[in-house]
Amino acid sequence: MAAPQPPPNPAAVPYWRTRQGTGVLLIVLATLCFAVLDTSTKHATRLVPLLMLLWFRYLFQAVATFALRFPVQGPALLYTAHPRFQLLRGVLLLVTSACAFFGLQHLPVGEFTAMVMLSPLAATALAARWLKSK
Repeated sequence: MAAPQPPPNPAAVPYWRTRQGTGVLLIVLATLCFAVLDTSTKHATRLVPLLMLLWFRYLFQAVATFALRFPVQGPALLYTAHPRFQLLRGVLLLVTSACAFFGLQHLPVGEFTAMVMLSPLAATALAARWLKSK
């Protein structure tokens, strides 16, 4: 009978294989993806009209979402209890993307990305002031 193996020493596990390390890597990967998206959008606006870019972006997103979610949810995917809220959410997302694409035409990518990354902080500060929350 073989002697039981001692449990692995947590200090011997590389940081990148821990949950925290994986989280850090995923955030870095997401940031890189946003930078590539912003840069490719800036270059694409020089080649294609902006509204066509927005149309293609949301067409691709709708087709990909449908292809991934319809097999799981079936026809329930197409129904909502609050269609007005879903319509408002869609319009706000479209307006936000259009403003971002238009702004990207006039700003360097680095400044644009920095401003986008600061938006959660600005939203928190405005919410605290406007909603009087702490």
